[in-house]
Amino acid sequence: MATLPTKPSSIRKVAFACLVCAFLVYLVSYVVLRNRSMRENAPYNTEGMLYESMANIERTHDLTTHHFLARLFMPLNLIDQLLFGGEPPVRSILFDLS
Repeated sequence: MATLPTKPSSIRKVAFACLVCAFLVYLVSYVVLRNRSMRENAPYNTEGMLYESMANIERTHDLTTHHFLARLFMPLNLIDQLLFGGEPPVRSILFDLS
């Protein structure tokens, strides 16, 4: 049976490994959402990135989750815009205009 490390240096190594794993999950989540947004928004010819699926937004007319994720991924989105020419998140959508 494995035991937890007791030496301070071992604890620091485990903490560092956990932080690296958490950052990788954060980074991969952003990349997955960015790629899905680019793929789903192509038929609509929209400018900007939607963190939530367009089908869900059309059904609910609610951008609460999108705005939360936009704030959560703001640092990565800024890096994406500056270095790779990514798009900023969509701020609002006008629904049901006739």
